[in-house]
Amino acid sequence: MRPGSPAPALALWEALLPALSSSSADSSALLLATVELPSDTDPLALWAALPEEQGVFWDTADETIAGSGVCLGPEAESLTLVSEAVRLPSPDASGDDVPAPRLLGALPFSTGWVDEEWRRLGAPGFVLPRWTLFRDTGRAALQLAVMGPVSESDLTTIATELAWIEAALSSGQSAVRAWGQPAAATIPGGQDEASWIDAVDAALSEIQAGRLQKVVLSRFVTHEFSRPISPIAVLRQLRSSRAGRYRFGLRAGDTAFVGASPECLFDKRGTVLELEALAGTYDLGGDETEAGLINATENLFASGKDLEEQSLVVRGILEALSPLSVSVTAAEWPAVREARGLAHLSTDVTAELRPGVTPMELIEALHPTPAVGGLPRPEALSFIREAERAPRGLFAAPVGWISPDGDACLAVAIRSALLTGNSARVYAGAGIVAASDAPSEWEETTAKLRWLNELSVEVARQ
Repeated sequence: MRPGSPAPALALWEALLPALSSSSADSSALLLATVELPSDTDPLALWAALPEEQGVFWDTADETIAGSGVCLGPEAESLTLVSEAVRLPSPDASGDDVPAPRLLGALPFSTGWVDEEWRRLGAPGFVLPRWTLFRDTGRAALQLAVMGPVSESDLTTIATELAWIEAALSSGQSAVRAWGQPAAATIPGGQDEASWIDAVDAALSEIQAGRLQKVVLSRFVTHEFSRPISPIAVLRQLRSSRAGRYRFGLRAGDTAFVGASPECLFDKRGTVLELEALAGTYDLGGDETEAGLINATENLFASGKDLEEQSLVVRGILEALSPLSVSVTAAEWPAVREARGLAHLSTDVTAELRPGVTPMELIEALHPTPAVGGLPRPEALSFIREAERAPRGLFAAPVGWISPDGDACLAVAIRSALLTGNSARVYAGAGIVAASDAPSEWEETTAKLRWLNELSVEVARQ
């Protein structure tokens, strides 16, 4: 804990104190207090204000959310407590304008498959942060979640944290410089090229024997930088460059997991479910012009390997959703999407869910999709854990938010890295099907692994 006891942050404190001191604060229920902020507030200021707290970050074209601290952990009853929360009166917004609370977080790629580096992030799951800073088009708000009754000691802690938050907001502390230079060293992790090719060849043997149809193998490299890496700076750069569709981060102490994923696991609003099958990759080689995308499209649609991989992913998703849905439809043909120097085949899938289907049921049914696991799923997962020398942790795992009313938006945590001090462990994977070629798959993962070092070059040039 920081030394000293700063004075209360008057603007925020005066807005929240009446609500926290009201009769509702005697309740033993979950209490939510919200105050509006300037619409240009940077949610990452929350991470800068409370660096010792566990943090979660989520950013899309529509909204940015940062959470700090934990009010409710990933227990099953958290959603019930949030849905029954007492929403304390907001002094400067109508009830309709107050953001709904969200559980933020991620689940592991495979239960228990972690090492000492991944354990530094703590137990995975979806939590309700103690502090959440929301920003969408035209508005921003800070929300405090606390279990009642609120004691004098609680009020003192809240006042102190508010002072730090206000200081970060007013001083722009979220504008932290990143490591500012390319990696001083890059160390292959898990597998070198020879062992990777051996693993791909083993997968092809399983496919030829009929025991697998597809399996996704991953590897990682570790970048060593001359200075500690700031996850705030990485996330700011990913956000400003609009990398991926979903920018995310999880932090505990000096360890963080960050990324910019192009892939949606699912977006659930009521009983309407939207998701995508993403598979097949073409390296644009730096040519992100219209001509480059046309060339990528021609190559992807001419590739039997990429089309086979894509069709298997679509089929796997449709089969997983069928028992939970009234209807499921997929686009007749895939589209080609660009994601930070790479082009992918993408097929939109829409489902009308059966009443009562929950986000956790959807995660269990869908994760991991054939885009990051394989088919048949049990055999593919068994092969992955045998073939890969290091655990995936949160790589390719579900990450995002769940709301108490059952809505959810989750991405697949690819294009991601585990940051610890001066080190960044960057992950990438490739789908192996019957037409795969081991050296080509190595080159595909090499292209997917370069994003973080390219990002450091961009930062150094600023």
